[in-house]
Amino acid sequence: MTAVRRIGIAVVQHAECILVGIRPAGVPLAGYSEFPGGKCDPEEPPSVCAVRECFEETGLTVAPVRQLATIPWSYPHGDVELHFWECRCLGIAQHGPPPVPAKPFRWLSRQQLSLELFPPANAAVLDQLLSIPADTRPAWAITVRFFAAAHEIAGTDAWQLSVQPDCRLDTVQSRVLEQHPNLQKYASSLLWAVNNQYADGTVPLHDGAVVGCFPPVSGG
Repeated sequence: MTAVRRIGIAVVQHAECILVGIRPAGVPLAGYSEFPGGKCDPEEPPSVCAVRECFEETGLTVAPVRQLATIPWSYPHGDVELHFWECRCLGIAQHGPPPVPAKPFRWLSRQQLSLELFPPANAAVLDQLLSIPADTRPAWAITVRFFAAAHEIAGTDAWQLSVQPDCRLDTVQSRVLEQHPNLQKYASSLLWAVNNQYADGTVPLHDGAVVGCFPPVSGG
Protein backbone atom coordinates (compact mmCIF):
# COMPACT_ATOMS: atom_id res chain seq x y z
CA MET A 1 0.00 0.00 0.00
CA THR A 2 1.39 3.38 -1.02
CA ALA A 3 1.99 5.81 1.84
CA VAL A 4 -0.17 8.93 1.97
CA ARG A 5 1.86 11.99 1.08
CA ARG A 6 1.38 15.09 3.24
CA ILE A 7 1.23 18.31 1.24
CA GLY A 8 1.65 21.79 2.75
CA ILE A 9 -0.17 24.47 0.76
CA ALA A 10 0.11 28.25 1.19
CA VAL A 11 -3.04 30.23 0.40
CA VAL A 12 -1.40 33.66 0.30
CA GLN A 13 -3.68 36.67 0.51
CA HIS A 14 -2.71 40.32 0.16
CA ALA A 15 -4.99 43.34 -0.26
CA GLU A 16 -7.93 41.11 -1.24
CA CYS A 17 -5.87 39.30 -3.89
CA ILE A 18 -4.77 35.66 -3.79
CA LEU A 19 -1.54 34.14 -5.13
CA VAL A 20 -2.14 31.52 -7.84
CA GLY A 21 0.09 29.63 -10.29
CA ILE A 22 -0.30 27.07 -13.09
CA ARG A 23 0.94 23.49 -12.87
CA PRO A 24 3.59 22.93 -15.56
CA ALA A 25 3.56 20.38 -18.34
CA GLY A 26 4.88 16.93 -17.53
CA VAL A 27 3.54 16.71 -13.97
CA PRO A 28 0.25 15.28 -12.65
CA LEU A 29 -2.67 17.68 -13.14
CA ALA A 30 -0.67 19.76 -15.62
CA GLY A 31 -2.42 22.95 -16.69
CA TYR A 32 -4.55 23.24 -13.55
CA SER A 33 -4.32 26.32 -11.36
CA GLU A 34 -2.65 25.84 -7.98
CA PHE A 35 -1.61 27.53 -4.79
CA PRO A 36 2.08 27.37 -3.80
CA GLY A 37 2.89 24.14 -1.99
CA GLY A 38 4.53 20.75 -2.05
CA LYS A 39 5.45 17.59 -0.17
CA CYS A 40 6.33 17.83 3.51
CA ASP A 41 9.72 16.54 4.57
CA PRO A 42 9.67 13.79 7.21
CA GLU A 43 8.55 15.26 10.56
CA GLU A 44 8.08 18.69 8.94
CA PRO A 45 4.88 20.45 10.10
CA PRO A 46 2.61 21.30 7.14
CA SER A 47 2.59 25.01 8.05
CA VAL A 48 6.40 25.09 7.87
CA CYS A 49 6.29 23.17 4.59
CA ALA A 50 3.78 25.64 3.12
CA VAL A 51 6.05 28.60 3.98
CA ARG A 52 9.15 26.85 2.62
CA GLU A 53 7.48 25.75 -0.61
CA CYS A 54 6.02 29.20 -1.17
CA PHE A 55 9.48 30.77 -0.96
CA GLU A 56 11.02 28.13 -3.24
CA GLU A 57 8.29 28.49 -5.87
CA THR A 58 7.50 32.22 -5.76
CA GLY A 59 10.43 33.92 -4.03
CA LEU A 60 8.03 35.46 -1.49
CA THR A 61 8.48 35.20 2.26
CA VAL A 62 5.21 34.52 4.05
CA ALA A 63 3.96 33.60 7.51
CA PRO A 64 1.14 31.20 8.36
CA VAL A 65 -1.98 32.79 9.86
CA ARG A 66 -4.44 29.93 10.32
CA GLN A 67 -5.24 26.51 8.96
CA LEU A 68 -8.08 26.55 6.44
CA ALA A 69 -8.58 22.81 5.94
CA THR A 70 -7.03 19.35 5.97
CA ILE A 71 -8.34 17.31 3.06
CA PRO A 72 -7.48 13.66 2.28
CA TRP A 73 -7.79 12.86 -1.43
CA SER A 74 -7.11 9.97 -3.77
CA TYR A 75 -5.76 10.79 -7.23
CA PRO A 76 -4.79 8.25 -9.91
CA HIS A 77 -1.15 9.15 -9.21
CA GLY A 78 -1.45 8.60 -5.43
CA ASP A 79 -3.11 9.39 -2.13
CA VAL A 80 -2.48 12.77 -0.53
CA GLU A 81 -3.38 14.67 2.61
CA LEU A 82 -3.63 18.36 1.75
CA HIS A 83 -2.99 20.90 4.49
CA PHE A 84 -4.17 24.36 3.41
CA TRP A 85 -2.75 27.29 5.37
CA GLU A 86 -3.78 30.91 5.01
CA CYS A 87 -0.59 32.97 4.80
CA ARG A 88 0.38 36.64 4.69
CA CYS A 89 3.38 38.30 3.08
CA LEU A 90 6.09 39.51 5.44
CA GLY A 91 7.67 42.96 5.18
CA ILE A 92 4.87 44.35 2.98
CA ALA A 93 2.31 46.99 3.99
CA GLN A 94 -1.08 45.32 4.35
CA HIS A 95 -2.83 47.67 1.92
CA GLY A 96 0.16 48.45 -0.28
CA PRO A 97 0.90 46.97 -3.70
CA PRO A 98 1.46 43.21 -3.68
CA PRO A 99 5.02 41.95 -4.13
CA VAL A 100 5.94 40.54 -7.53
CA PRO A 101 6.11 36.71 -7.45
CA ALA A 102 8.16 34.46 -9.72
CA LYS A 103 6.28 33.26 -12.78
CA PRO A 104 3.91 31.56 -13.39
CA PHE A 105 2.44 32.83 -10.12
CA ARG A 106 0.32 35.97 -10.17
CA TRP A 107 -2.20 37.80 -7.99
CA LEU A 108 -5.89 37.25 -8.70
CA SER A 109 -9.00 38.91 -7.32
CA ARG A 110 -11.73 36.68 -5.93
CA GLN A 111 -13.74 37.29 -9.10
CA GLN A 112 -10.84 36.05 -11.21
CA LEU A 113 -10.25 33.15 -8.82
CA SER A 114 -13.77 31.89 -9.49
CA LEU A 115 -12.89 31.48 -13.19
CA GLU A 116 -9.78 29.36 -12.60
CA LEU A 117 -9.71 25.57 -13.00
CA PHE A 118 -8.28 23.97 -9.85
CA PRO A 119 -7.90 20.26 -9.03
CA PRO A 120 -11.09 18.92 -7.40
CA ALA A 121 -9.46 18.51 -3.98
CA ASN A 122 -9.30 22.32 -3.73
CA ALA A 123 -13.08 22.78 -3.94
CA ALA A 124 -13.80 23.20 -0.22
CA VAL A 125 -11.07 25.82 0.24
CA LEU A 126 -12.18 27.70 -2.87
CA ASP A 127 -15.69 27.77 -1.45
CA GLN A 128 -14.29 29.39 1.70
CA LEU A 129 -12.38 32.00 -0.27
CA LEU A 130 -15.31 32.85 -2.52
CA SER A 131 -17.95 32.93 0.23
CA ILE A 132 -17.06 36.43 1.45
CA PRO A 133 -19.50 38.75 -0.36
CA ALA A 134 -17.73 41.75 -1.83
CA ASP A 135 -20.45 44.14 -0.68
CA THR A 136 -19.81 43.30 3.01
CA ARG A 137 -16.19 44.41 2.80
CA PRO A 138 -15.07 48.06 3.01
CA ALA A 139 -14.80 49.98 -0.25
CA TRP A 140 -11.33 50.40 -1.72
CA ALA A 141 -9.71 53.82 -2.06
CA ILE A 142 -8.07 54.33 -5.46
CA THR A 143 -5.99 57.33 -6.55
CA VAL A 144 -5.80 58.26 -10.23
CA ARG A 145 -2.93 60.50 -11.33
CA PHE A 146 -2.96 62.33 -14.66
CA PHE A 147 0.27 63.04 -16.50
CA ALA A 148 1.37 65.42 -19.30
CA ALA A 149 -1.45 66.19 -21.75
CA ALA A 150 -3.89 64.01 -19.79
CA HIS A 151 -3.33 66.35 -16.83
CA GLU A 152 -4.18 69.37 -18.97
CA ILE A 153 -7.29 67.76 -20.49
CA ALA A 154 -8.62 66.48 -17.17
CA GLY A 155 -7.91 69.81 -15.49
CA THR A 156 -6.40 68.15 -12.42
CA ASP A 157 -3.32 66.17 -11.52
CA ALA A 158 -5.11 63.64 -9.30
CA TRP A 159 -8.55 62.24 -8.47
CA GLN A 160 -9.58 59.89 -5.69
CA LEU A 161 -12.50 57.50 -5.86
CA SER A 162 -14.01 54.59 -3.95
CA VAL A 163 -14.73 51.26 -5.66
CA GLN A 164 -16.10 47.89 -4.63
CA PRO A 165 -13.53 45.25 -3.63
CA ASP A 166 -12.23 42.93 -6.37
CA CYS A 167 -12.60 45.53 -9.10
CA ARG A 168 -10.32 45.63 -12.12
CA LEU A 169 -8.63 48.52 -13.87
CA ASP A 170 -11.39 48.73 -16.51
CA THR A 171 -13.87 49.73 -13.78
CA VAL A 172 -11.68 52.69 -12.84
CA GLN A 173 -11.11 53.56 -16.50
CA SER A 174 -14.86 53.86 -17.02
CA ARG A 175 -15.26 55.97 -13.90
CA VAL A 176 -12.44 58.28 -14.99
CA LEU A 177 -14.04 58.90 -18.39
CA GLU A 178 -17.42 59.56 -16.77
CA GLN A 179 -15.92 62.03 -14.31
CA HIS A 180 -13.68 63.72 -16.89
CA PRO A 181 -15.67 63.73 -20.17
CA ASN A 182 -13.02 65.79 -21.98
CA LEU A 183 -10.87 62.65 -21.98
CA GLN A 184 -13.50 60.52 -23.72
CA LYS A 185 -12.48 61.34 -27.30
CA TYR A 186 -8.95 60.18 -26.46
CA ALA A 187 -10.11 56.99 -24.69
CA SER A 188 -8.76 54.58 -27.30
CA SER A 189 -5.25 56.08 -27.19
CA LEU A 190 -4.76 56.69 -23.47
CA LEU A 191 -2.18 54.60 -21.64
CA TRP A 192 -2.76 53.28 -18.14
CA ALA A 193 -0.55 52.02 -15.34
CA VAL A 194 -1.11 50.44 -11.93
CA ASN A 195 1.54 51.20 -9.32
CA ASN A 196 4.02 52.40 -11.98
CA GLN A 197 3.57 49.40 -14.30
CA TYR A 198 1.70 49.70 -17.59
CA ALA A 199 -1.48 47.64 -17.48
CA ASP A 200 -4.59 46.74 -19.45
CA GLY A 201 -8.15 46.76 -18.20
CA THR A 202 -8.08 43.18 -16.93
CA VAL A 203 -5.48 43.87 -14.22
CA PRO A 204 -6.94 43.45 -10.69
CA LEU A 205 -6.62 46.38 -8.31
CA HIS A 206 -6.23 46.50 -4.55
CA ASP A 207 -7.11 48.92 -1.80
CA GLY A 208 -4.80 51.94 -2.03
CA ALA A 209 -3.75 51.29 -5.65
CA VAL A 210 -2.40 54.22 -7.65
CA VAL A 211 -3.56 54.34 -11.27
CA GLY A 212 -1.70 56.46 -13.82
CA CYS A 213 -3.34 57.94 -16.91
CA PHE A 214 -0.96 58.98 -19.70
CA PRO A 215 -1.29 60.39 -23.22
CA PRO A 216 0.14 58.23 -26.02
CA VAL A 217 3.93 57.98 -26.01
CA SER A 218 5.37 59.31 -29.25
CA GLY A 219 8.56 57.92 -30.72
CA GLY A 220 11.26 59.54 -32.73
